[in-house]
Amino acid sequence: MPRLAACSAVFALVVLVGYLYVTEKQPVSVMSAIMRAMEGDDWEIEDLLPKEIGRQSQSQREEDSDDSYHSSSDDDDEDALLRPSRKKLPSSSLWQKYSRVLNRASLCLCAAVLACLALGSAAVIYSYRSQPRPELHWWQRAVIYQIYPRSFQDSNGDGIGDLRGIERRVDYLEYLGVEAVWLSPIFKSPMKDFGYDVSDFTDIDPIFGTMADFDSLLKALHARDMKLILDFVPNHTSDQHHWFVWSSGSRDESNPYRDYYVWADGRDGGPPNNWVSVFGGPAWTYVASRDQWYLHQFLPEQPDLNFRCPDVRRHMENVLRFWLEKGVDGFRLDAVKHLVETADLSWHEPPNPGYVSDPEETLEQYGSLLHPCTTNLEETHAVIREWKALLDQYSKKGSYRFMITEVYDDDMRVLMTYNREADMTFNFNLLGLGSGAHAPGNHTRRLVESWMSNMTDGQWPNWVIGNHDNHRVATRVGPQYARAANMLLLLLPGTPFCYYGDEIGMEDARVSYNDTKDTFALNNPETYETKSRDPERTPMQWNRTENSGFTDAGVRPWLPLHDNYHRLNVQVYCLTFINVLFPQTQRAHPRSILHLFRALVELRKEPTFLYGTIRYFLSTPNIFAFSRTLRGRPTYLVAMNLGGKSETHSYYSWWDGWPREAAVVLTSDMDREGEMLDLKALTLRPGECVVVKWGRAWN
Repeated sequence: MPRLAACSAVFALVVLVGYLYVTEKQPVSVMSAIMRAMEGDDWEIEDLLPKEIGRQSQSQREEDSDDSYHSSSDDDDEDALLRPSRKKLPSSSLWQKYSRVLNRASLCLCAAVLACLALGSAAVIYSYRSQPRPELHWWQRAVIYQIYPRSFQDSNGDGIGDLRGIERRVDYLEYLGVEAVWLSPIFKSPMKDFGYDVSDFTDIDPIFGTMADFDSLLKALHARDMKLILDFVPNHTSDQHHWFVWSSGSRDESNPYRDYYVWADGRDGGPPNNWVSVFGGPAWTYVASRDQWYLHQFLPEQPDLNFRCPDVRRHMENVLRFWLEKGVDGFRLDAVKHLVETADLSWHEPPNPGYVSDPEETLEQYGSLLHPCTTNLEETHAVIREWKALLDQYSKKGSYRFMITEVYDDDMRVLMTYNREADMTFNFNLLGLGSGAHAPGNHTRRLVESWMSNMTDGQWPNWVIGNHDNHRVATRVGPQYARAANMLLLLLPGTPFCYYGDEIGMEDARVSYNDTKDTFALNNPETYETKSRDPERTPMQWNRTENSGFTDAGVRPWLPLHDNYHRLNVQVYCLTFINVLFPQTQRAHPRSILHLFRALVELRKEPTFLYGTIRYFLSTPNIFAFSRTLRGRPTYLVAMNLGGKSETHSYYSWWDGWPREAAVVLTSDMDREGEMLDLKALTLRPGECVVVKWGRAWN
């Protein structure tokens, strides 16, 4: 845009200067020629020239004509007769005044056009320098770091991570540069689903410590200006929660908890309908004391709460209030699309025509049915809006209270509905990295563009490349491409979520069936390896000692560590922070993926990355490149090669004002910083990602 405005101004200036030049000595001549043309008269080029030049040209022609008169033939005379004659304009003073007026008017018009273009160019340039930026909330600026508490740091030698262990590592979190921490569930639980089966929503499970430990951790994070987000599990409780114990006792009207859960009478000696659990098998379990079946969309030990019951909604709102009063900064709402079921529990769910069964599976699988009766009901959205209103009340009293919802769904319209109701809903598109092996460049662009293009005005994007329910990114894409994946995560517009260990490139560990803890996998022994979530939940790899510094030597961790922990750990990769964390170390890698992660966190603080727009500049089967631009700030190009061989492409664009050469800011291998790269022929190695910039800051 600045280049277009400047070109327009220069063009107008050239036209005006040329016009003034040819009319300097006889300003009427140009207007005279124009008037002749309007009247249908003939005119010649002399009419556009000053009178002196015109007279010289005419006299010269007359002399030439006299010299050659006698040599002319009769044919020449005939041509002369056919030549049109020139008519002279009236020489009256009125006509001359009229011409002068028109000529001056045209000069004023040209001057006005030039002035408008100049002012427009100045306005464009000024807007580039003074573009107002919206104030961002902390969750929009932050890199949010997910901790799976059982696997981060053990402080008491029982082989399971805990809250005191996390507090011991707060300095490391500060070193990374993350500004918010999200904890997977720490509430009191029998641990059938490792905290997602809650028996007390307002107490800490003894495995993780005490409420005093929680308060201490929260204080330590806030002291470093970091926020704490809790995992809230509203869809169900544990079957050991006192609500369920009372509810399952009887269905008498005198029982105050009678309707706290979803109960239904059986049909023909079996469950009320054909609904299937997410973890496989029937979604109903019979209780003799009530002679009824209760719904559990997950494990039988996780009965679904009845959100059609006003008391349940009131109690769950009070749970949120309890933690908000303690100073918690936000919540991740687990499995919210399952909150409310259809009121008529006799309805069956239709079969999924696209489902392909696995011959080794013995349980009926969730994917075999479509789920219009159990997911995404309008009543669910009403509950979410109530909770968002509650958090907004607390935001008005002090710091912003953040809410994000977890929804796995293939329908982008459904996801965008949840995205509008909370601050955001999780964008799991990038969990598809590694699934487009035949054309990873084009595939990655589709993953990014499908989310960005479906957001409405005012929505804020977010990105996830790993979590506790999906294979680690280094396993999905391969260790060679894990660096590029982190660069994609942290340089796209929006809020990035980083899963613990991804900053050092941790991979899935091999967990045998005998070591498996995930109930989902244990319920499907024939296919446990494809069902298990244990491989991505193994302990954090801190150093090269026995148990990698996660727990004491001689203690068996709750899950086995990856075999590569001797060479892939924080101690090996750390450098500037080494004396604080590991004073005994003798080895460090300044170009490690850990240092790359920290550099990306710092780079993301640039206004262009926080506020700027994205443009998909190039995508090929192996290359994905995009630019980040912001008026008045440098422009950045991010280009990555996700294929298996080196490729050379042009990233030069004159029209956009891009230079032929640009300086390297950061590369995935951290080995080309400061170089000037030729954008007309930029070569990227397999797995390499480069960030270049040009332009200067104007404000």
